Amino acid sequence: MALIKCPECGNDISDKAKRCPKCGFKPHKNRKDKLCLIIGTVILMSILLFAFWVWALVSARYNVNASFKILFGNWGCLTRHDWEEATCEHKKTCKQCGTTEGGYADHVWKEATCSIPKTCSVCGEQEGKPVEHTWEEATCTTPKTCSVCGKQEGGLKEHVWEKATCVKLKTCMVCGTKEGDYADHDWEEATCTTPMTCKVCHQTKGSAKGHTTRIGKCATCGKQVYELNSEATSIMKDVTTATNNITDGLSYATQSADSYFGYYCNFSVTAVNFSFAKTELQSAIKTCGSYEEFAEIKKILSDWEKAIPGDCKDSSSKEVKRYYNDLKVFLEASQEYSEAIHEIIASWGYNV
Repeated sequence: MALIKCPECGNDISDKAKRCPKCGFKPHKNRKDKLCLIIGTVILMSILLFAFWVWALVSARYNVNASFKILFGNWGCLTRHDWEEATCEHKKTCKQCGTTEGGYADHVWKEATCSIPKTCSVCGEQEGKPVEHTWEEATCTTPKTCSVCGKQEGGLKEHVWEKATCVKLKTCMVCGTKEGDYADHDWEEATCTTPMTCKVCHQTKGSAKGHTTRIGKCATCGKQVYELNSEATSIMKDVTTATNNITDGLSYATQSADSYFGYYCNFSVTAVNFSFAKTELQSAIKTCGSYEEFAEIKKILSDWEKAIPGDCKDSSSKEVKRYYNDLKVFLEASQEYSEAIHEIIASWGYNV
């Protein structure tokens, strides 16, 4: 038996004594209370710990290992998981605690090629067989080749030649290989306005043929030519003035009179107008000069100028009648000359 101090009065008492003989303190009562308190605390903590583990187990979808990870640090997973999406290799998984949910995702297939079959880009699983090669036709530089895997088959093809010209050698349109000599020029015949010209390089040779006329429509190219425009304009102006004078003269000549003398007086005025007309026609004839293009109209103008009657010599009936008959003949001739001249002028491309 051992002695102990009484916690209340300090008296020495046996450790087996139920109370202190001096003060009556019961030393074993506090020890029992403490023991009960400790046991109660342990039980309560065990219940709380078990409840917390059940909560973690439910949050971990009843995955024991994941529930322990939650208990020992990843408490945030009790309310919200940090999910990594499911693939064909693993389910939807929390990155923190490892909890899984749902099933596996479908494969992510890459289409088959001529070298590998249909393949999952995630797990590498393969399905089916490789497809046929995608051939690119052979050329003069490369044989028949698969555009996917690069496999080659057969030999090279012949060159695809482009014919030689005067500026370019015979050349392969695929690889650019050149061969032979330059070709001759491809000449296009000379025209009225351009010399002989190469259709390829546009080099010229010789001179232009020139139009078949310098006024009017060219017989070769069909274009209207106006190289003698100023001369033609002058001729038309003189012819117009002469025509007006002849018309005025004939108008006076046809006026009625009371006597032969009266007609003689009218004819005198006509002669003056005819004189002016002669002058205009002679001017037009002079303008025609030696131009070949004006040869035809020049002859008509000359004939018309010569056909103009002279003066009425006196007022006798015989002379008046003669002159009157000459005017009638001249009127008919003037109409023919005028029509012929207008036709020529129209052929030059002018409105008449």
